[in-house]
Amino acid sequence: MGPHRLGGHGHPRGDQRLPRPAGRRGARDQARGGHPRGCLHRPYRRCADVTAADLFRGAPIVARRDFLANVKSVRVVVISVLMLLLMVGAAFGISGLGPGGPVSDYVLWVDLAYPSADPSQAGVVAWVSDAFGAPRPGVELVLGEQPPTGDIVERARQTTNATGWVSFEDLGPGNWAVRMQVGLSTWTYGVDIESVRPLWNFTVQWQQLDRAQDGSYGDFLWHVVRLDGAGARGAEVAVNGTLVGTTDANGFFGYIFEPGAYDVNITYLGDWFLMPVFVNEPQPTPLQSGPDTVLFFLGFVLMGIFAPIVAIAVSYDALTKERAHGSLELLLVRPASRTGLALGKFLGAFASVALPILGISFAALAAIAVTAGGWPDAVFTATFLGATLALLATYILIMLVLSTFLKSPGTALIMAIVVFILFSFVWGVVFFFVSLALGLQPGTQAYFLANSVSSLFNPTGVYQLTLSPAMPPNVLGGLGGFLGFGLPAWAGPVAFAVWIGGLLILAIYLFQKKIA
Repeated sequence: MGPHRLGGHGHPRGDQRLPRPAGRRGARDQARGGHPRGCLHRPYRRCADVTAADLFRGAPIVARRDFLANVKSVRVVVISVLMLLLMVGAAFGISGLGPGGPVSDYVLWVDLAYPSADPSQAGVVAWVSDAFGAPRPGVELVLGEQPPTGDIVERARQTTNATGWVSFEDLGPGNWAVRMQVGLSTWTYGVDIESVRPLWNFTVQWQQLDRAQDGSYGDFLWHVVRLDGAGARGAEVAVNGTLVGTTDANGFFGYIFEPGAYDVNITYLGDWFLMPVFVNEPQPTPLQSGPDTVLFFLGFVLMGIFAPIVAIAVSYDALTKERAHGSLELLLVRPASRTGLALGKFLGAFASVALPILGISFAALAAIAVTAGGWPDAVFTATFLGATLALLATYILIMLVLSTFLKSPGTALIMAIVVFILFSFVWGVVFFFVSLALGLQPGTQAYFLANSVSSLFNPTGVYQLTLSPAMPPNVLGGLGGFLGFGLPAWAGPVAFAVWIGGLLILAIYLFQKKIA
């Protein structure tokens, strides 16, 4: 063969320059697309040329894709609807607008009955109604003798008729009692039959209830019975000298008083019965003391439990679902960096739960304003909203980090349950036993301080530490001081920043190392 003609670079014409032999890492990088580890999958771009835009490339695309997939899923829709009903319903109920209902659906009335002048024929009549005077038929009542000590000695049983009445006749003088049991509740009322027939024409029994459940006990019920044992229909009831009504066919009358002192006079067949009535000012329970306290309950109790559930439910299978459906490979061949992929997965999941949770929170705040007579404190409200978003972000990142190690949706679900139980329930138990081991006495400063410090390592605890400094002093007597005892007010927000920042960096690192 003749001599080869050399090209301009000293190589035989038509030949190409061969690449420099690469080591194991170089070969692996070429298999990944011809770029060293950490560089983007873009041809002819050196690592030194990678810009910030290149580093986060693909994040918006992945975020939009995951956001649309999540908000369209049945999982997110169902959870959002349930949380809306729970939060708004709780706001109405705790604020006191929701009807509390009667104290009892069964009220037992027991009276004497003298059908004649002979006391040996005297007996006991009983009537069962609800708290509004409607008869309760079919209720079994037990009659017994009432000894000086101990339980009653049963003598007879009867069931109330269609109008709610029973009659135990010919008992004679003595101490008698009637017992009613409905479900797990038992009522027993005693009467004394005298050996001489009384001179008055009727007897009166009354009960004072708190049907409004506001602590005022302004609901009075009267039962007027003729001496022969029949209901005294038409007995007149006057309050402070003004006639307010008459008893019905069963001798029942009910009246609701405003707070104050009154004189009630009941007249029937020429006889009268006078009784004083005093009604308290409403005494709300701690959870009914204002919009700030209602928001405290919604934030600490409900949102602190259900926000992690929503975040975990949406993000626990962020990568295992992609692996199971074979879509992870499609994501990896997109012009996206591993950092962009991690950010996109986080932002997509976060947006898909943050928007519904914010909407639910605003609906609950509006319900508080309507039912409790005003909006909660502005700083407390803003802290509640911000802390809730931070709590969602933290749990989403926890599941995103764990998902890089999990291979199947089943293991991801198990891990989701473990994470929720650990931070929501087991954490407090662990702290209790650790405090015992360290000799910390409950109720001491050292115990409260240790509890506050341990909360920094629990996202739900950090959520409470963030809310507590913003709680107005009127909420449960300033309880917030014990929730973050010994820590500065900025401890909660700074801890959230550390949690979110650290988990996000860890997620990006694991996406670069483990996602192949």
